[in-house]
Parts: sequence; structure tokens; C-alpha cells
Amino acid sequence: MSDEAIPAATLVLWSDRAVDPEILVVQRPARMAFAAGAIVFPGGRVDEADRELAAALGRPDDAAKVTAIRETIEETGVVPAIRGKVDPALGLEIQAALHSMA
Repeated sequence: MSDEAIPAATLVLWSDRAVDPEILVVQRPARMAFAAGAIVFPGGRVDEADRELAAALGRPDDAAKVTAIRETIEETGVVPAIRGKVDPALGLEIQAALHSMA
């Protein structure tokens, strides 16, 4: 086991309603090697593709932000990076595309 840190990112999403506020969490699958079954915020390891996308967007220091957004979409189908109302079908479409790339 390495003592070297693994770059990772997570995203905390919540509703700011005065009544019944909500926070988005996911349960890690029982088969996961790390923190199996834990209730966590969506997130994960920064991939090389996240670094490449951040650089292509002219924001090379924002790879962790790309990771947090990608992981949230992969794990939940929620698209946090688009302003305004988002059709839930779009989130599921992007999620399926991300899963097909894996």
C-alpha cells in the first residue's frame, strides 16, 4: 500500500428550501474496495481525462471540479453544472454516455 495521496474530488449538493431541505448522498456499492456500503457525497478519483478536459477548457487547475461534476453525473444522473432548469432525461442520457465510455 502506498502512502502517496490520490487526488480526488467530491460535490455537496443541497436544496436551500426553508421547509424540507435536502442533501444529495449516495451509498457506495458493497463490492467496492474502498468504503464499501458507506453513505457519501458523490465523487471520486481525478482521472487523466478530467485533467485533459480542464486544460482544453483553459482551466488546467480545475481538474478536481471536472471530476466532481463527472462523478456526480455518473453516480446520480444529476447534472450540477448547467444553469437553469435541466430536463432529468438529459442527466440520464449523459450518465449512460459516461458509463458506455468506462
